[in-house]
Amino acid sequence: MRRCLAGIALVSLCAGCSTTGTTTQIRVPVAVPCVIQPLPRPVLAVDTLKADSDVFLTARALWSSLADLEGHLGLLEVAMQSCR
Repeated sequence: MRRCLAGIALVSLCAGCSTTGTTTQIRVPVAVPCVIQPLPRPVLAVDTLKADSDVFLTARALWSSLADLEGHLGLLEVAMQSCR
């Protein structure tokens, strides 16, 4: 009886050892939170204008603000790309 149990134990231990030797990797995307520091809002030249500014000063301030906002947009795009 003891030999029979030892034989069954040996067969059951060896049953899990017959593998083909190849493994397959399955890549599963995992959501990772993107943590970036919030960028401060740029100080725009339009925000510093007085109510009675002439049209030429307003136009220059708007042109300058546009350039500032384009630079800020570039920083936001870089921050978003770092999360990909």
